[in-house]
Amino acid sequence: MGREPTVFEAVRSRETLLQRLANQPAGPDDLTADLEASRSTVDRGLSELQRIGLVEQAGGRYRLSHAGTLALAEFDRLSTQFDALVDSRDLLASIPAAVSLDPSVLENATVVHAGATAADHSARGGGDGESDGESEGERQTAAETATNTSESPTDPQQVFKSLLETGTRLRGVAPGLEHDLVTAVCDAICSTETGSDGLEVEFALPGDAVETLVTTFREPAGTALETGRVALFQTPEPLPHGLAVIERDDGDGDRDRDRNDSAAELDIGDDPVIVLAVCDESGVRGVIVTDDADALEWARTRLDEVWADTESLSAPHNP
Repeated sequence: MGREPTVFEAVRSRETLLQRLANQPAGPDDLTADLEASRSTVDRGLSELQRIGLVEQAGGRYRLSHAGTLALAEFDRLSTQFDALVDSRDLLASIPAAVSLDPSVLENATVVHAGATAADHSARGGGDGESDGESEGERQTAAETATNTSESPTDPQQVFKSLLETGTRLRGVAPGLEHDLVTAVCDAICSTETGSDGLEVEFALPGDAVETLVTTFREPAGTALETGRVALFQTPEPLPHGLAVIERDDGDGDRDRDRNDSAAELDIGDDPVIVLAVCDESGVRGVIVTDDADALEWARTRLDEVWADTESLSAPHNP
């Protein structure tokens, strides 16, 4: 007789069966029909899950135990994070190994690559583990749901612009400047004639990017600075990636009503978000967006560390 599977192994191999029981208790005959599996496969799965305490029987039907419900929820959370990791591995490979990134950055994350289509994103999300043919379809569905890739905007710049449309305050750092993003930030800062409703920005840039800002982008940058809602800082050394925390509108303001549909397609809600951007000489390669609380705490701490070494070049006015 082989060894008893661990809880993780059992949940992974019997995920489809657990998901079905999570929806509604059922007997073996109904499970066999619903899962389109053999009766022997269903019986074997139920026996295994009962032995490790994830499923219990009552009145001829099977249901998840409390432990089974919690185990499935945790497995779904972990699967979501692994899906994001797989989807972002090419982006993360561009960041030097010495740079510290918190794993929470991938928690409930939306990952968007430059030049990718929605189909490309969906293709990245699959898994290859299987047992009795039960979990393959469920994993594919979970992967598509977890990263929202079939419905999400597929251009990193559009993602950033969408977040700015409901943003009230942005604090961030970037290794350089990209024309469309500079324009989007300046437009968001100057989006209203009444000074209180535009985006407030604190941004840190390396010296060469500051020089580019005041030369190449002199007119839009000057207009944005005149609003009094911009604080600009210079970093002694560029970060190898962009990082921003965007505080967002609660959904009641005029700026939220005027936003385009792509902001809603991110399916993040109205909470603050972090945006981690990976860039190269050609521009933004991709972004990772999440509203996870631990990721926000990490990002704010990281920005505080950056700010400790910055030089203030301007400050917002407080009339």
